[in-house]
Amino acid sequence: MNKMDGLYHKDIGFPDAVQKSISGAQDRGISFPLSYGSHAREQAFSDRYGKISLPKKLNVAEAEAIEVQVINNKLHKILWRTDHDNENDICLAVLMENGFVKTVWLNEKNDLHATLDHSKYKEVS
Repeated sequence: MNKMDGLYHKDIGFPDAVQKSISGAQDRGISFPLSYGSHAREQAFSDRYGKISLPKKLNVAEAEAIEVQVINNKLHKILWRTDHDNENDICLAVLMENGFVKTVWLNEKNDLHATLDHSKYKEVS
C-alpha cells in the first residue's frame, strides 16, 4: 500500500495532492460521461426520496467531492454530490478511471450529516 492510499472525507481532510487534483478539475470545468450498472439503476428507482433522474455526465465544477478513495496513489473512486432538484442533491459514487457509477442516492439539501463516523477514514498527517 502506498502512503497516500486510503479513504478520505472532506470534513476530515484530503491529502494536498488530492485536493489540488480535484480543485484543478473544478477550476477547468472538467466534465465527463457517466455510465451506470444494474445496482445504480435499481437504486435510482427505489430511493426513499423518489425516482432519481440519472445524469448522462458530471460537471465537477458544479459538484462537491465528499469522499475520495486513493489506490496506488491514484484517485480511484470519488463520491460526488451535486444538484438534483429543488429539494434534493444526488450523490454518485464514481470510479474515476472510466466514469462508472457504482451506486447513487438522494440527500435532502439541508442534510449536513452531523453523525460522521471518523473511524472509517484516514487522517491527513
